[in-house]
Amino acid sequence: MAKTDPAQTCVQHLSSMKCQHLAMNSLPSSLPDNLKTLDVSHNLIWELRSVSISHLHELEKFNIEHNHLETIENGALNTLLQLRSLNLASNRLYKHYSSHKGVLDSLHNLKRLNLANNNLDSDMVRCYLSNITSLVSLDLAWNSIAILFSGMFDGVPRLTELDLSNNIIAEIERGAFDSLQYLRVLNLAFNAISCISSFDLPQLHLLNLSSNSIQFFHSQTSHNFYQLRKLDLSQNSLVSFPILPENNMVQYLNLSRNNIQELFPLSNQSEENLKMASWYETIADVDLSSTIENIISHLTYIIELDLSYNQLTSFPWQFLSYISSLKNVNMAENCLHSITEVFHPQMSHQNAKNWIISLRSLRILDIHGNSISHIPKRLFDLMPEIEQINLKNNDIRFCRSKEDDTTENVCTTFSGARHLRYLNLQNNRIEHLPPNVFQHTPLYSLDLSDNIGLSIHEGALTEVQHSLQIMSLKRNLMKDSQTNLPCLKWLKTLDLSGNRLTVIPASLQCSAMESLNLQHNALRLVDGQTVLAWVHSLQWVLISGNPYDCCSLRWLNLWL
Repeated sequence: MAKTDPAQTCVQHLSSMKCQHLAMNSLPSSLPDNLKTLDVSHNLIWELRSVSISHLHELEKFNIEHNHLETIENGALNTLLQLRSLNLASNRLYKHYSSHKGVLDSLHNLKRLNLANNNLDSDMVRCYLSNITSLVSLDLAWNSIAILFSGMFDGVPRLTELDLSNNIIAEIERGAFDSLQYLRVLNLAFNAISCISSFDLPQLHLLNLSSNSIQFFHSQTSHNFYQLRKLDLSQNSLVSFPILPENNMVQYLNLSRNNIQELFPLSNQSEENLKMASWYETIADVDLSSTIENIISHLTYIIELDLSYNQLTSFPWQFLSYISSLKNVNMAENCLHSITEVFHPQMSHQNAKNWIISLRSLRILDIHGNSISHIPKRLFDLMPEIEQINLKNNDIRFCRSKEDDTTENVCTTFSGARHLRYLNLQNNRIEHLPPNVFQHTPLYSLDLSDNIGLSIHEGALTEVQHSLQIMSLKRNLMKDSQTNLPCLKWLKTLDLSGNRLTVIPASLQCSAMESLNLQHNALRLVDGQTVLAWVHSLQWVLISGNPYDCCSLRWLNLWL
C-alpha cells in the first residue's frame, strides 16, 4: 500500500492553509498560488527551497515555527514581496548562519519577524538583521545573546517592538539602541543585567527589566522629555527607589520582589543606611541628597506603584504624597508593623510644619501580609477617596467602643471611610467585631474569613445593611450565638462554610440571596420560611458536609 503524503491532509480555507503536526520534512508540493496565509508549524522541515515557495506572490503570513529548519536557500524568499509576517521561532537557525546573511533583505514589506528560540548569539542576530528596513516587531526571546553592542540593530531602524527576554544578556554597550529611534516597547526580562547606570531611551513607552539582577537603576542626566509610561523592575536586587529621568511620564511602576528596605538610603540615619548611601553615590556618581529631592519632584504621573514583597519597615507617607496622580499602591508582604507618619530627615523643620500629608487620589491600598495591628483613624482623612483596602494576613485589633476610638494608633475603626467599598480582613485573628466600626462606611464587599472564633456583636453590621452585597465568614468556626447579623437587605453572596452553625440566621430571610455556601457546618434542619424567602432569588447553594435529616431537604424540590 502506497504511503499517504502527509501534505494531502492540509486544511485549506479560502486563501489560508494549515499543515500543522504532519511530520513533514519538506514543504508540500504544488501549493496554491493564491495563498495569503501558510502555517506549516510543528513539523520536521529542515530546509526552505526556492522551488517550493517562489510562486507564492500573494503570501502575507508564513509560519514555520517548531521545525528543524537550519538552511534557507539563497534567494528562496525573493519573490515573497507581500510577506508581512514571518515566524521562524524554535528552529536551528544558528547552523550555517554566516551563509544566511542578507537572506531576509528582499522582504521589503515584512513587519513582524519571530526568531525566538534559535540559539542565536549577538553576531548571528546581526547577520540575520542586515537590512530589513520595514520591520516594526522583532522577537529574539529564548536565544543565547550575551551582549548588546553598538550597531547590532542598525539594519532594522524602524523597530517599534523588540523582545529580548530569556537570553543571557549581561552587558549593554552605550549606543546599542541608538539606531532605534522609533522603539516603543522593549522587553529585557529574564536576563543577567546587574545595573542600569545611564538610562537614555526617551522614545520608549514600555520597558520590562523584570527578573534580572539589577541593584540600581539610574537615568542619564538630561532635560529631554521621556515618554516612558510603564516600567517593570520586579524580581531584581534593587535596594532603593530607581532614579527616573527628570522629565518622565511613568504611570505604572513595578518594584515588587526586590530588596528595598528604605525607598532611599538617606531616609534614616542608621549606620547601615549611611554606608549604603555612600556606596550608591560612588556607583551612580551622584549627589544622593539632591538626586532624591529631584526624583520626588518628578513623580506626578504615577498611577500604580507596586512595592510588594520587599522589606519596607515604615509606610512612606511623605514620599507617596508627592505622587499626585497615585490611585493604586501595593505594599503587600513587607515588614510593616504600623501605618505612621514618617518625615524625610532632609526636610526642614519649617517645611515639615507646613506640609500636609494627602493621598487624595488614592483608590486602592493593598497591605496584606504585614504585621499591622492598627489603622490610625486619620488615615481616611489622608485618603478621603479610598475605595478598596486589602488587610489580609495582618493582626488588626478593633476599637471595642467609641471611647476607645479616641485613642489614636491603639485600635482600628473604619468609621468615616465614606468611599470604602471593598475590605479584606481575612486571617487577622479577629475575635470580636464590635458595634460602630463601619459607621458611615458604604461597604459593598467584606471578607472576615479565617478569623477563628469570631463573634459578631449586635449592631456591628447595622451601618452597612443597606450597602453590603458580598460577605465571607468562612472557616471561622463560629457558633449560632456568634452570628448577630442584622437584616442585610441587599446581600446577594454569602459564604458561611467551615463554621459550627446549627441553624441559618433568621435575619437573612430579608436578603435577596443569590449565592449561599453552607458547607461543613452542623446543620440538621433548614427553616422553611428562610427557604421560601429566597425562592425567587437563590441561584447557587452549597450544602455538603452537614449532618442533615434527609426529610429536611425537601425544600430542594423548589429548585428542581
